[in-house]
Amino acid sequence: MPDFVPLPGTAHELTPSESGRTRSLGALGDQQGRETVEVTLLLRENPAGPTLAETIEAISAQPVGRRRHLSRDELAAAHGSTAQDVEQVSAWARSVGLTVSATDPATRRLRLRGTVAQMAAAFQVSFESFATTLPGGAPLTYRDHRGPASIPAALEGIVEHVSGLSTRPVARSHHRAADPASVQATFTPEQLAAVYRFPTVPKGGAGLTLDVGIAELGGRADQAVVSWFTKANPGVRVIEDAVDGPLPQPDPNGADVEVALDWQVLSRALLAAAPKATIRLVLRYAPNTDQGFSDLWNSFVSDPTYSFTGVSTSWGMAENQWTQGGATAMNAAAQACLAVGIFQITASGDNGASDGSGDGKLYADCPASSPNVLGAGGTKLAVSGGKISSEVVWNEAALGDGAGGGGVSMYFPVPSYQSANGISEKSLDTGRTGRSEPDMAADADPVTGYEVVTGIDSSGQPTTITVGGTSAVAPLLTAGFTAISAILGARLGRIQDPAYAMAHTGHGFYDVTHGNNAYPTGTEGYSAGPGFDVPSGWGSPIFSELASGFSTAVPTQASGGAGATLAGRRKQAASARGAPGHRPARR
Repeated sequence: MPDFVPLPGTAHELTPSESGRTRSLGALGDQQGRETVEVTLLLRENPAGPTLAETIEAISAQPVGRRRHLSRDELAAAHGSTAQDVEQVSAWARSVGLTVSATDPATRRLRLRGTVAQMAAAFQVSFESFATTLPGGAPLTYRDHRGPASIPAALEGIVEHVSGLSTRPVARSHHRAADPASVQATFTPEQLAAVYRFPTVPKGGAGLTLDVGIAELGGRADQAVVSWFTKANPGVRVIEDAVDGPLPQPDPNGADVEVALDWQVLSRALLAAAPKATIRLVLRYAPNTDQGFSDLWNSFVSDPTYSFTGVSTSWGMAENQWTQGGATAMNAAAQACLAVGIFQITASGDNGASDGSGDGKLYADCPASSPNVLGAGGTKLAVSGGKISSEVVWNEAALGDGAGGGGVSMYFPVPSYQSANGISEKSLDTGRTGRSEPDMAADADPVTGYEVVTGIDSSGQPTTITVGGTSAVAPLLTAGFTAISAILGARLGRIQDPAYAMAHTGHGFYDVTHGNNAYPTGTEGYSAGPGFDVPSGWGSPIFSELASGFSTAVPTQASGGAGATLAGRRKQAASARGAPGHRPARR
């Protein structure tokens, strides 16, 4: 028997809010132990040469018009898992009765199949069944282990994470259906595209095919609504597929609303900029587990059918409900996307600075806290004459109707694009600096929410509801930046570098200077102010300005000059201890 070492960040300790609604049902039975399952191992990068993080920094230091992203083959060769590592891990797996079912060197994944009992023995864990209640009240039973997984000492440093041992749900959708009695205004996606000044793609996008991904962890698109919409908009294709299992069952009272919000906001807003383009929206589903979520993101890199410009994700959870290994695996998937030029835009949460944690502490929302995604925050919008008359941080504590997420990561340090622009926010809980999210924001308050079609009535007319949440902001921003990519004729990759450089000089954003995300009443939160702040980032985007400046905007260099070396940028980023966090707010 080889010596084993624990794999850090693979065990989840129940949070106080989870403990109140989750209980152990005891060890798995023999029948459960015979169930066949698959797990995904994340292997180390090729140890030769620069790291993928360094390569992304080098790519992102260039203006968008001069960036050269990697091909998938280049990613695999330079930064993927090596054949030697794959064979060493595979040999161990075979020796303990597991089967290697798939490998993907570009995204550093190796998939193993075996029974639950074989997985328990291979990774030295003891499985239990847990019963819990989901936020919407639905009961759920899942498999988990209390202690960390272990691996043979010979594989230490080669295997970075294992996902799939646990089937605990890791995310929830970030949408909120409005109470009709509270609605002050309902905006169509087309109206918001005009308010945020989406640019028009030359020739309306005629001759272009725009492929955009939407990551989903539940729900389905209503086919009657899809048929009604695509009949009126024949250039739009709504495609559903799945990873790690079959397509999910429809969930009319739950995640189906999330799915409808995502594809309708993205398609309708993008059509406002590119009405003659062929738009292929790929709704891709996966199980709501750490394995499903990271495999889902990685699938956009590995896909040979579509050429994805960007991916919109409206699911997440407070960082304390993620294992550090799970957050790391999501960040690795986001890195792989950026390396090939695919941007990720992710909702930052709908429960204020607490992110629904229930323990009185403040948390960033994961995976929006990854420095390799663009975090989408929420505002409350008022419009007059088609222009913004007021925009403040979304906070409906008085109505109990949510607030924009936003916080300082406990897992990820301040990224270079923030430190280079004098941003080094501190957690109000710990006083420690970290990645601050969101990066920017837009209308998310259900009181000023989005029109969403949820069905077609007997006369063939659409039935609509008003929906808010940062779930709506992620597809809206994805549509805007997809339009910019089409105008420039280039993949964008990491958006923050040119966006922050423009914002730092006062261009490209409406500054959101009022409001806070202290939610619910009686808790702390972060306040908005002039310039960058935690709850709104740089504010809401002016897409026409961003489009005109993106191709030539020189990203701000952390060491102070456009020709700064990567080593200098890394040193500055590591030592930055910039402006303190904004004043705490309490409601």
